Amino acid sequence: MSRRVLLELPGKHDPDSLTAHMARFLAHLAVRNYAPATIADRRHGLGSFILWCAERGIGHPRDVTKPILERYQRHLYYHRKSDGEPLSFRTQAQRMVPIRAWFKWLARENHILSNPASDLELPRPERRLPAMVLTAEEAEAVLAIPDTGTPLGLRDRAMLELLYATAIRRSELIDLALYDVDYARSTLIVRHGKGNKDRVVPLGERARSWLVAYRDGVRPGLVAGRDPGTLFLSRDGLRLCPKRLSEKVRTCCAIPLRRSCWRVGPTSGSYRRCSAMRAWRPPRFTPASASPSSPKYTPQRILAHGSSVTAPCSMRRLPMRMRGNL
Repeated sequence: MSRRVLLELPGKHDPDSLTAHMARFLAHLAVRNYAPATIADRRHGLGSFILWCAERGIGHPRDVTKPILERYQRHLYYHRKSDGEPLSFRTQAQRMVPIRAWFKWLARENHILSNPASDLELPRPERRLPAMVLTAEEAEAVLAIPDTGTPLGLRDRAMLELLYATAIRRSELIDLALYDVDYARSTLIVRHGKGNKDRVVPLGERARSWLVAYRDGVRPGLVAGRDPGTLFLSRDGLRLCPKRLSEKVRTCCAIPLRRSCWRVGPTSGSYRRCSAMRAWRPPRFTPASASPSSPKYTPQRILAHGSSVTAPCSMRRLPMRMRGNL
């Protein structure tokens, strides 16, 4: 089930149904200031579980037992995606985490007598580095794909350079406001990023120059009517669509990857997404006024990891010079 499709869940008119309790749980997360993206992910995971339960005649929390949860775990293990590939163990664990949190909340709020997920063991997630990393020459070929002689091409080049230089996420790039970039200090502020946290990210001189060219020469012509205030605008003067941004990056990735005889297609992994830009190694990184060795520019903070355990796995996403100084 796609995260973008909200299917009709059964039992929404029954106040004691799984669906009704899910709605209360999500409202509880909103009150506790969980990020909207986190709540949407929780809804997706719980919605899939509720639909699976409905197919088996299970409609209330009291009917869910530990054997049923273990059966759902086996269902995730044997499930196959549209391309025939199984779910990764990390994805399986991510599907079970909201279920475990949900039943913990149900027991704490006395909606059920005991928590059937209290002793549930999650699969051990793999910690893998990117399978393929482009060379500096191949990355340069990707950055050179947009036609900078056109306004939209220059905008696309600025976006690629920014993704490449800072390792920010797709949603973080889309949400960048016009004044979140400090051109004098060569830094940018990511607001409400991963974990709903703000952070300052160093910006290379090269990416800064492309941003200046876009800001002064292209963006004013894209504004139509009231300025939404976001840094990057569509041809209609609106915020960028996440799906369209991914399609642009995928198109730019495809040509150099084919030249390198790399597999590019529906199953080509992270190179179908904007996260590909975060896994490449830029040939240079020259912040104008901030040293990457400064304590505030640690890998954990730059990549917005809540744990220092996962930060080393993402070091490969940082620019080479930055990694050498951390």
